[in-house]
Amino acid sequence: MLATVHTFIGVVIALKFQNPWLVFPTAFFSHFLLDLVPHWDVFTMCNVSEAHENITKKDKIKAVFDFLIGLSIGLFFVLRTLPNRTLATTIFFAAAFSNLPDALEAPYVFFGNKNIVTMTIMKIQHILHNKEPLPWGIVTQVITVGLGIFALTL
Repeated sequence: MLATVHTFIGVVIALKFQNPWLVFPTAFFSHFLLDLVPHWDVFTMCNVSEAHENITKKDKIKAVFDFLIGLSIGLFFVLRTLPNRTLATTIFFAAAFSNLPDALEAPYVFFGNKNIVTMTIMKIQHILHNKEPLPWGIVTQVITVGLGIFALTL
């Protein structure tokens, strides 16, 4: 899943539940649940778990761009909920927790740095990722965002 979608679903979780004790673990585990949905993302179609060298500079730039879009979405909702600092903080951390598994892969993806946490998360993610090429891999994410918007209206 794109970081943008993970972020948006993290925001939805925060807005629906608002209790940080419920929101943070739910946002974190939503990442793995969303990765079960057939999807495309920058690194899903290249085999990141096998070799850092498979990742091109262009792929890294796309990933950073996706991260910046996700960050913008998260910050939009954080700023929109101010002056309610409690809700704004909950949204911020829900967005962060929903992307944490991918963030934990960053040392390897961007720098080739292997450590026990990164490699463990990568093994888990490799098992859970349900890959789908374009265009259907984006369609499933649009549907996921649509379901998130629907959930906000309930």
